[in-house]
Amino acid sequence: MKNTELKYELFFDKNLQKSFDKNGFVSFPLLDSTTCDYLVRYYEKFKELHILKENEKFHTTAHSNNWKLIEEVSNIIIEQIADLLNKVLKDVNFMHSVFMAKESGEDSTVAFHQDLTYVDEINFFSGNCWIALDDVNEENGCLRFIPGSHLFPPVLRTAPDYNWPFENVKTKLDKYAVNVTLPKGHCVVFLHSTVHGSLPNTTSKTRLSSTVGFYSKKSPLTYSFKQSDSVIEVYDMHVKDFFFLENDGRPPKLPSSFCKPYKFYQVQPNQLSEIASGNRTIFSRIKSYFKND
Repeated sequence: MKNTELKYELFFDKNLQKSFDKNGFVSFPLLDSTTCDYLVRYYEKFKELHILKENEKFHTTAHSNNWKLIEEVSNIIIEQIADLLNKVLKDVNFMHSVFMAKESGEDSTVAFHQDLTYVDEINFFSGNCWIALDDVNEENGCLRFIPGSHLFPPVLRTAPDYNWPFENVKTKLDKYAVNVTLPKGHCVVFLHSTVHGSLPNTTSKTRLSSTVGFYSKKSPLTYSFKQSDSVIEVYDMHVKDFFFLENDGRPPKLPSSFCKPYKFYQVQPNQLSEIASGNRTIFSRIKSYFKND
């Protein structure tokens, strides 16, 4: 099914909402320098617990598989930003929050991707608020987005992996990408369905950020696990259930709500330019390919 019209207002500010509707992401100032420095000091206390593999170039709190650390870090970050974000965002609940560290090195690039599906994206929304705890630029690995990609036909994005709809055209995405640089304390809000990645960190210093997940207050949370290329398991989740996930596996101690057949479809090269240019008639022509009953 196509998703060309958003059914909600996420922002109180109409200008932020207008830019977000068009692009699927928008940036604005959020934290002062004092709060950023506090979060950096807090990260330094637990830095070694975040780094599990020698020479790992990109790691987050969630990669630690240490649920006590994940919960503590999440609570600390949300405590610092919740009141501020609630003045900008309408009717949201917060999910888990993590630190994200990009070490230096040409191999620290994060390829284009979409995040997992956590809600019914036809009727609700979920996304991230990504906060720069350092000045973020093209040299130390800023985020990159494909504008308008949140309007692509939605498919379930499952753990531990999924057949990404843009796999066949991923080498062509660069030409449509927008690099988003941010001063320290600024953030970028984007939907989990927005295609994004990041440049390599070519400086000598680790680039540190934090991310807070959010979702519609009225929406239940779900988690989909790919059993095979044609069958998925769907789980009903609470926020704390995500703390116990290991390596994007099945949720421990939770029975699946149901299993169902599912087809993962691919965007074809001749469709990409029309989609990326905002030609909405393309959605009507290809929506049947993305329909799963």
